[in-house]
Amino acid sequence: MSGAAILKQNDRRTVCRVDPADCSLPSLVIKHDHPVRWRDRIKSLWRCKARREFEIGRRLASAGVPCVPMLAWGSRGSESWLVTRRVRGTMPLLPAWRSCRRKPRRRAAFIAALARFLRRLRNAGVTHGDLHRDNVLVARKGRRFKLLLVDVIEARVGAADGRQVLHDLMLLLGGFVPLLRQHEIEKIRDAAVTPEEGGDTEASWRDALAETCARFVRYRRARMHKVLTDGRFCRRLENEAGVWLIRRSFAPEAAEQAVREHQRLQREVPGDLLHRDENSSVSRVSVGNRTVEVHEMRRPADDAESPARRRWLHTYCVYGPGLHAATHHAWLAGHDGVDFLVCDHLRGPSLIDAIKDPASVRRLFGAAGRLLAHFHAAGLAGPVPASALVAIERPINALCEIGLIHAADVRFVGPISDDDRATDLRGFCASLPSAVAARGRAWLLAAYRRRSGYSGHDLRRLLADGNRAG
Repeated sequence: MSGAAILKQNDRRTVCRVDPADCSLPSLVIKHDHPVRWRDRIKSLWRCKARREFEIGRRLASAGVPCVPMLAWGSRGSESWLVTRRVRGTMPLLPAWRSCRRKPRRRAAFIAALARFLRRLRNAGVTHGDLHRDNVLVARKGRRFKLLLVDVIEARVGAADGRQVLHDLMLLLGGFVPLLRQHEIEKIRDAAVTPEEGGDTEASWRDALAETCARFVRYRRARMHKVLTDGRFCRRLENEAGVWLIRRSFAPEAAEQAVREHQRLQREVPGDLLHRDENSSVSRVSVGNRTVEVHEMRRPADDAESPARRRWLHTYCVYGPGLHAATHHAWLAGHDGVDFLVCDHLRGPSLIDAIKDPASVRRLFGAAGRLLAHFHAAGLAGPVPASALVAIERPINALCEIGLIHAADVRFVGPISDDDRATDLRGFCASLPSAVAARGRAWLLAAYRRRSGYSGHDLRRLLADGNRAG
């Protein structure tokens, strides 16, 4: 063997790639499970993960589901190893989509490959409790794409419950839907949905997408304690500045450096701040090789919930299929009554600034309409003014072209009433600049209507109950 490279490592598992000295031989990927907790070590003695994933992978291949080739497995005590063949020329789903989304021929080939992949999963009755874009690889050969399933330990073949199969597929598709054109959605919908006898394919698709978004939000709301306590998701630290909550994926030193740099700008060059008033200020600073925003806000004197806490919790809940908000990495609750939030800087202008380019008005308002439709499908209500949205130039953690800067004023209401829908749509249209209000309103409502399933007559009647939009 010529060498090995670690692809992923944590306290429970190590994944590495092994390249042979002979180039004619395939590269291998070895997944080594080494549980630490005594409960996991005892459980692995009679429930070997490598063997289980190996057998599931073989069953998937027999059912015609494309997945990475399973070669061998082995175990010793509580440790186990799974050996798979590395498929050359593959990349994760998200980079593959980015590489072809603006090239019509490649985009059409990618959508066709995605439809074939979904149809095979549906026909084989595959359920997968953890089907997301990181568990799908894309191989390109010439002008054709092929999608492969990886990390199949949670997969099952031959499920009789078609709704569960569709729900798992929606976990994968949720982030793509806001970007797809109508004919692409119809192609993917026909591949993924098997309506009941006499049922409506479009209604089944729309209901499944709404239920997936709502499930995701409910799942995260039930686990909000994860972002308020010290654990696997967050660190909780305390120093002379106050109490910190910092995501495990973000270094504490970087969070402290970002706050110090914000305070320096406020003292020395206040003109460089993005926003400043008597209760809050916003700056954009560089920490290492990344750019983040620091939001400073004063806590209310009464016992009301602080805006920083509300944004910290709501952004965690909202970020899901088709719902994209700037990731919040750290929250400092200062001893002096001032809070600081360190969050991603979504690269791109605000929606208000972006629509000054006439060539992008229709595209951006269509994306905003689709985002609002997903927002309501997930059981969320606004207000979401145009000033709260940003046009993302190079999405990193998001697939959508429109992102939500923060979610402080979001309400989790469950099924959305017609009054809530109308209020949010009228409020968004009222926040538009007068120069684009008429055109923007028309394109926004057209995209919203297609995604939410309203007819033109029903949507006009909905908006007529009260003040007319705009």
